[in-house]
This record gives sequence, C-alpha cells and structure tokens, in this order.
Amino acid sequence: MAEQEKPSGSLMARLRSASDARRREEERASQRQRSDEEFYRECMRPAMLRVYRLLDELLHHLEYLQESVEATYDVPGLGKLEHLVQSKYQLRADTLGDIQQVKLKFECEAPFDFIADLHGPEQVRTAIESLERLGLVFSRSREKRNAGIVEEVRVTVRQRFPVILLISVEKAEREIHFRFRHFEGYGDRVKRVHPADLTDEMLDELAKYILREPSQWAVAKVDEETRQKLRRELEKPRDGKGWRGLFR
Repeated sequence: MAEQEKPSGSLMARLRSASDARRREEERASQRQRSDEEFYRECMRPAMLRVYRLLDELLHHLEYLQESVEATYDVPGLGKLEHLVQSKYQLRADTLGDIQQVKLKFECEAPFDFIADLHGPEQVRTAIESLERLGLVFSRSREKRNAGIVEEVRVTVRQRFPVILLISVEKAEREIHFRFRHFEGYGDRVKRVHPADLTDEMLDELAKYILREPSQWAVAKVDEETRQKLRRELEKPRDGKGWRGLFR
C-alpha cells in the first residue's frame, strides 16, 4: 500500500491560512450586506412607500366614488365567468418604518351562481379538472353516466374568490417583486421591478391595471417552482417573520 501523502506545511500555518480565508469571506459578506442595506434605505424603502401611498389613495378614491370595476375570467372547458365585480378591498403593510411587504387583497364576485350544462366526457373532464385546480367552489347535479363514465353533468359555480397582490422587497436581487394571484386570469404571475423604474408614469399604469383599464403594466406567467414558492409565501402564519400585522 502506498504511503499516504502528508500535507505540506505546519499545522498552525494551515490553520492560519484557513482562518484568514474564512475572515476574508465573512468580510466580503458583511460588505455585501452593508451595501444592500444602504441600497434599501436610499432606493428601495422610498419606492415601497410610494407604492403603498399610491394604493392607499387609490382605495380611498374607489370608496368615495363607489367605482364599480368588472372582471371576466375564463375557465377552460367551462366558459367565461363574466360581470364579476371587485369589492372588499384591504391594504396592509408589515410596517411603514422598515417596510418590507405590502399586500392588497380584494374579492371578485357576482351575486348569482354560474350554471353550465356539460356534454361529452371530454368537456366534463376538462371543466371539472379546471374547477378543482383553480379551487373554485362548485356543486354537481343532473349527472348521467355510461359504463361508469360521466357523459353529462350540470355544474353550479360560486362566483366569488380572492385576488391578491403581494409586493415585497428582495434585497439580494435589489428588486421589488409584484406577485399577482388570480388577477389576470386564474393562477400566479409576477413582475420584477428595479426601484428606479417605479416612476410616476409606471405607478399610474399600475393603478390602471388594478382597475382593469388598458395598461402597459405587463406581467408574465410564472413557472411551477415559483408558483409553489408564492403559494407558501402567501400561506405563511401571521406571526411569521415579515408578516406581522398583515391579514390572512
């Protein structure tokens, strides 16, 4: 058996070298953290406060003017849920001091149920899967089966569901993330914004977007990994870090 090669240098020299390397890495990490904190104070916090104040003013105007905002949602295999109205707006921030998150929540609802008669195994399967995947409340009646396969069914869908906009500071990325759930159709979407880009014009486009007016506020569908991360973030307990003071 070949003799095991011994490391060169004394033990203390190797330990000193390892300790020096560790200290340099810790100093770099500390410098990055100080830089991120400075960027947050100078750029990100003012931008978050501007967003919060814009949304707060927007909701005050909506309440005073009693503006009605309608929405339409397409359910694959079922059709369009139309004439839903936005209502019950709520706005919260974790704090206005060291602000990290802002959450806007409201409901889309109609005063009546959506009723549809589904015909054929394919339409039945697609519609039921869509309703279950989207978490909509519905009931089934007038069901007809052939050899155990549902060929016809009437579904009655409750037209009420929450819409959420979660705005969060991402210090490491030096971005502000706008995460939408069930707004532009069902599902989760996200827009990443550099704080310097949050101009008055861009914020005005955001307000138009929330009121479902023509807007340049473009968002993109998120992948499944991001979708799951967003879902976990939205479902955190109220006493979790970063969520104290926010409603569920």
